[in-house]
Amino acid sequence: SDKFNYRNPNFKDYIKSIDWLIDKGYQVVKCGVGKSKVSYKKNGFYDLTSYEKNYNELLHIYLCTISKFHIIGSCGHLYLSWAFNKSTILTHDYEVPESHLVETFSVPSKYFHKGMNRYLKYSEFPIFLNRQIPIENPITIEHPTPEEIFISVKYLCDKKFNLKSFSIEDKELYSELTKKYKYLSDQPLLPFCFSWAKKYKNLIS
Repeated sequence: SDKFNYRNPNFKDYIKSIDWLIDKGYQVVKCGVGKSKVSYKKNGFYDLTSYEKNYNELLHIYLCTISKFHIIGSCGHLYLSWAFNKSTILTHDYEVPESHLVETFSVPSKYFHKGMNRYLKYSEFPIFLNRQIPIENPITIEHPTPEEIFISVKYLCDKKFNLKSFSIEDKELYSELTKKYKYLSDQPLLPFCFSWAKKYKNLIS
């Protein structure tokens, strides 16, 4: 429902990323349980979504094992990604993202506090948020944009497969943000695309 809108990914928000991946020679497979197929059509895209009664768990797991990386919404699939050591783009994360030793780049939802006229910092989540109840005034939730998702997908591909390096300044900022995040969450890695972390660095405190 709109009230419990922590995890409401819209497939349209992924299309820019899918188009780019296919143009780069990737094949993109959408799988899992769903009520309907998407209308998007393009050579290189396969929609294996099915009703729960027709859902093939073994096929899903097999696809997880052979894929180069995963792009997922905030759901239990993340544990499959970690189990098979697959780099992952995690969108619509609504809590403090975890950063285990498997490469995970979160493109999280953000919470805007109207009274303070700013986004909530991660350190403020325990004070203002309770995922067991609906988001209500003065707080609203903002989901990631198609551009933010795309930048993170491109970042993963460039960083992991093309080994592009950061500038000296960006390396220093990355190190600083990683230390701040470890202090905040006791997580060893910075679980964000660097451009996202750079843009929203004030949230990591």
